[in-house]
Amino acid sequence: MQATLVEELRAGRNKGWARLNYTSTVFALLDGLSSVFHHFYDTGLTAFRAELAESAGRFNEGTLAAGLLLCTVRIVQGSPATDDATMELATGVTTPEPLLFTAGQNYVDKTIPMRSGRQRLQWSTPTDESLWKLFYTPALVLIMLPHVIFTGFQWAQGVVWLTVLATIISIVFSAPPYNMNAAQLGYLGIGPMIGNLIGSIYSGVLGDRAVVWLAKRNKGYFEPEFRLYTLITSIIAQAVGLILFGYFIQRGAHWVYPSIGGLLFGFGLGSISDASLTMAIDCYIELTGPSFVAITFIRNAISNALPFSVTPWMAAMNLQNMFILSGAISFSVNGTTGVFVVYGKRIRRRLAPRYYTLIERQARL
Repeated sequence: MQATLVEELRAGRNKGWARLNYTSTVFALLDGLSSVFHHFYDTGLTAFRAELAESAGRFNEGTLAAGLLLCTVRIVQGSPATDDATMELATGVTTPEPLLFTAGQNYVDKTIPMRSGRQRLQWSTPTDESLWKLFYTPALVLIMLPHVIFTGFQWAQGVVWLTVLATIISIVFSAPPYNMNAAQLGYLGIGPMIGNLIGSIYSGVLGDRAVVWLAKRNKGYFEPEFRLYTLITSIIAQAVGLILFGYFIQRGAHWVYPSIGGLLFGFGLGSISDASLTMAIDCYIELTGPSFVAITFIRNAISNALPFSVTPWMAAMNLQNMFILSGAISFSVNGTTGVFVVYGKRIRRRLAPRYYTLIERQARL
């Protein structure tokens, strides 16, 4: 039986391979940055090619092991180690068609003629796609998939209350007893901003860990609704923040106290929006584009309409009652999260044929 590579190294009968093995191991730790490493690498690869060419399919096992190791290193580096004929000789397997590009490189097909400057600056681009179908596909997604509707309302209600807060800040804090100037009014947005940042981190870091933990408890199966489990704190924080904001400004409290309410609201806004949007992507990843168009439509339709009612709303109710009602509405809308936590999987399973139908429609556009 032919000697293995280890036996040859110990017996000293394969000194060239020994030098290559020891030297390349040391310099590989430097991530291939040493020219010495490349010298020994190229020497060994040349020897491997020569021995394979002379062996006619019968070669030393140690040579094969060392050569395949070299080829693996070169593949990881993103460039071919040897030609197709040599690899077929070594393995007996026909080499598939090469990739058009390698990792980390941009492939440009030089055979495609470049468009003229006038063509690149034209106002419209001809397409075989139906613009009408592209227009109504998000509407179908909105009508047929409840998870998309849920996410749209979650995002919209958060933006609505943010707009209401901004409007009330400009009206109330510019008048007595606060009498703030434009710069000071802008600084009042720091509370919601910090809360939003904390909420995004909370939903991202803690949410991902919770998803992994819940998936382990679910025998390794991940469900998109797992992302909603951490939102109980966010739902309460958003509602309480709105109520506190109205309560303190009604009594003319120091500006720090309304800012605390704004911070709690911002925490809920950031975490709820992030979790619900991520859940929508996880549910319908093949329809991410149309889903986000539908979600954005709901957000804009609601958030652009409601702020026009802020002034008459404030005139009909005092600020405290106005924001108590806002907190109650926020809690009610966000409370639908429980429905999707409990029944979300059943809804997706029952409506799966709709989902696949929409995918087929999109593929035919």
